[in-house]
Amino acid sequence: LTMAAPTNARSDSVNDEVLRERTVHAERIEEIKEDEVDQRVVDQIAGIKLGRNKGWSNQKSVFARQAARGAVTQVKSLGRSLDNAAQQNIGQLPEIALAGYSNSGKSSLLNALTGLPAQRGIASVDARAGWTESIFLFQATVGDTKLVLVDTPGYGVAIASDWTAKKWRRSIAKYIDSSTQLRCVFLLVDCTRGLCELDWQLIKRAERRKIACQVVLTKADLLSPNDLARSHAVVTANLREHEAIRHPQPVMVSANFTQGVKQLWALARHHVLVTPKPEEG
Repeated sequence: LTMAAPTNARSDSVNDEVLRERTVHAERIEEIKEDEVDQRVVDQIAGIKLGRNKGWSNQKSVFARQAARGAVTQVKSLGRSLDNAAQQNIGQLPEIALAGYSNSGKSSLLNALTGLPAQRGIASVDARAGWTESIFLFQATVGDTKLVLVDTPGYGVAIASDWTAKKWRRSIAKYIDSSTQLRCVFLLVDCTRGLCELDWQLIKRAERRKIACQVVLTKADLLSPNDLARSHAVVTANLREHEAIRHPQPVMVSANFTQGVKQLWALARHHVLVTPKPEEG
């Protein structure tokens, strides 16, 4: 089984640890047997045309962006803060946080969620890891539901110093520990890499306050549909082994072509309407 996108073809900035984890994840993908792949996942991938298919570069993504934009009627910035992000939500609207390792595709996904091109939307996108330097809040209206998207700095590899990166991680932890309106953390995981140790730390932190944590496999256009289904199987098995998450079924998305974005908005709206506020402390 051959990976659709060799790691040496990637232009993003990563360290040796990330490269090793990508290699290990690729090996695990190859080891997955056909009966270990959930047919429902295969059907979902085919249904919304996820994965790098033949002729993928010629997809008319503008239509997908228009469809994604149709899910959101209004987006506006509420400001940013590194130390007191939760206080920026003056209207006390339900919050959905985007979190993940540096270069997990967070800024690109935020732009896709607002119906804008992945590289030219409201969030700055850069090939260098760790470019988001603060916690940004955006108010969005989905149908008749208002919510706040919270864009957090990527943890792990960063353009900044190790000291600054640690400061960002402390700020994310403080936000998760203190927000009274956080309904769900969308944990973004590069589908070519899988979960890492810092992801597990975030999952456990959210679980301590009984905050829902939904794994989102990003960059789905980097793998073939078959490899994407196997990557999903690897991550799902990992989550079930740890029993550390209340929503073990990952969802998949491509920010570049916005496949899966409407489904992600529906999931966000579901958590806003159904998931209770986090527990104190």
